[in-house]
Amino acid sequence: MESTADLLIHNVLALGALLVLTVLGALAGTRLTTRVLVPLLRRVDEREGVPELWGARISRLLVVGALLVGLCLLGGAVLASWYEVDTSVVVLRWVRDELLRDPAAIAWLLGRLLGVIFGAFVLHVMLRWAIPLAARSLATIPGLARRQDELELVLARVQIALRWTLTLGALLVCLRLVTDSAVVREPVAAVTYVVVGVSFSRSIVEAAHLVVDVLFELSEVLEGHRTPLRFLGRLQRLANVTKRVLDYFVYVGTATIVIDQVTPDTPFSDFGPAIIRVIAILYVARVVIELCEAAVRESLAASPHASEAERQQRQTLAPIATSLIRYAIYIVAIAMALGELGLDASPILAAAGLLGIAVGLGAQAIVSDLVSGFFILFEGLFLVGHRVRIGEVLGEVEDIGVRVTKIRDELGVLHCIPNGEIRGVASHSQRYVNAVVEFGVPFEEELPRVFGALQAHLQAIRARYPAILDESELEVAELREGCVWLRVVTPVEPGQDKVMTDALYLEITTTLAAARIAPPHTRAMVRLEPDGQRRLEGGGPSPSA
Repeated sequence: MESTADLLIHNVLALGALLVLTVLGALAGTRLTTRVLVPLLRRVDEREGVPELWGARISRLLVVGALLVGLCLLGGAVLASWYEVDTSVVVLRWVRDELLRDPAAIAWLLGRLLGVIFGAFVLHVMLRWAIPLAARSLATIPGLARRQDELELVLARVQIALRWTLTLGALLVCLRLVTDSAVVREPVAAVTYVVVGVSFSRSIVEAAHLVVDVLFELSEVLEGHRTPLRFLGRLQRLANVTKRVLDYFVYVGTATIVIDQVTPDTPFSDFGPAIIRVIAILYVARVVIELCEAAVRESLAASPHASEAERQQRQTLAPIATSLIRYAIYIVAIAMALGELGLDASPILAAAGLLGIAVGLGAQAIVSDLVSGFFILFEGLFLVGHRVRIGEVLGEVEDIGVRVTKIRDELGVLHCIPNGEIRGVASHSQRYVNAVVEFGVPFEEELPRVFGALQAHLQAIRARYPAILDESELEVAELREGCVWLRVVTPVEPGQDKVMTDALYLEITTTLAAARIAPPHTRAMVRLEPDGQRRLEGGGPSPSA
């Protein structure tokens, strides 16, 4: 029995001889092309340089074919050595039993091989002519006219895939005509499935990306129509997700087909389609979530005739509703995906329920926050946009969650308050709120004159401040040591007390200055002691000079 090294040497020598014959055939073909075919083409096509161009292409094709045959022969030598087959014996037996016994059959076989190669070449030429024609036809479509670069990339990928398909397909047909040995045919068939699958997958992916871009561009037009199709125009965020999902579909599907053809009846043959169904379920869930969120926003959108309270209530309920819908859809989608993978979702959901009960018992504070959040939303204690005071925090409500309420105070600081800790709420945004301005005037001023000047000015400025709801009330708050302390109370719109208080302070200060009403000011009294020293004593506001 020959050793592996001797067997490998015999195989390399035998297949090397065949490689030499292949190279000699390629050289003879190129010489025949230059001496015979090119002159014949000049008689058919008299354009300058065209026959030489076709001759160069045919010569290049013969060289590439010889290289491919050489690579196949080298791979055949390795495989034959792996399977302990002496190709020199096989080749000698074939020459003795086939070539020398029936030369006519060998000639017919060579003719058929040349016919297959010539047919593949003619088909390649026809496709190279038809694909640019199809590209020009597609370029006239309005949606593709602005995407010439993407369209050219798709057509280039299609040409590459067709070129590999024709080349490897012709090689497979030639091998079937030459030999029935599975040792030779099966490796070449496996390589053909992989290369053709990858090349066509890339072409399909680029074409899918182009189609997605065109469809989403067209969906923008539907957004302006008052039909249910307008929701499709709001799915722009799903463009990249859709492309990724299509990539997964194409690559996983191609891998499943290739593996099933190369090694049939493997576990991946059933696992691949299950993965595709899982991806489809998750993608459909994402699309349904986007459509439901768009529908919720549409239904809760404030109408032009809605009051401020209704708008704030809808603005508060929209994120809560979308969150609940999102969680519900994802739970259903995960359960369906587990079912597609062969896992029973019922025990998992039951375990999750028991785990939720255990966590709930151990996290009473979180449960308290959730319950309090539901009651806040149900009773409408405050809404997003309301100005409220909760504990020591005074500010505007930015978000009301099921567990946490977020308030931004006057300094811009965001406070996150757990709903379970909210014990009392002081709302500045229910029906109306008072803007209160307090100030003092000296005792020597005539109060009727002060009241008259202020009331006249406050009535005059109502047209400039739509937030003022009613007449301002002036009253004496208290008598202090050095002045009369006055209070102006003005009903204003909810949430406008801070803004209107600042505005009224400015207006009242301007009015008092215009009426020459002096503000309170401190006075000092100097008392002479018996020893001649002076003592300074503070007092209330002194009379104005």
